[in-house]
Amino acid sequence: MTDREKPEAAATIVAIGGLENSACFCQFADGEVTIPEWVELFNTVPGYNWDAKEMMRAGRRVYYLKRLINYRFGRTAEDDKLTKRMLEPARDGEPEGIEINFDGMKKNFYEIMKIDPVKAIPVKEALEEYGMSEEATVVW
Repeated sequence: MTDREKPEAAATIVAIGGLENSACFCQFADGEVTIPEWVELFNTVPGYNWDAKEMMRAGRRVYYLKRLINYRFGRTAEDDKLTKRMLEPARDGEPEGIEINFDGMKKNFYEIMKIDPVKAIPVKEALEEYGMSEEATVVW
């Protein structure tokens, strides 16, 4: 995977994580489940009749709802941070000595996920795009 592909991969992982969490699926087992198998699982058990694109949209909606709940409880972009230890350069292995640019990573992630850089919630247009207009009117 190239550095250029990593942000988009992160967005895919967020959608899959939202689906796993909402389905109470063990995240340790997720490496064995392919996207087509996820689609089959969601179509068989609850009967959603999704294709892969709609399933990923549902995962993004779950993530957006988590962000909105956090915002309602007072969380903002200022709270999206790592511990001091996580920001230290790697101590060994291939990335030894490399420091991460967390602020740059966070900015890129927010842009890809259509997250407001101050409120840390989806921008109004993103909420509307994902069928969450009612939620958009509450926070915007």
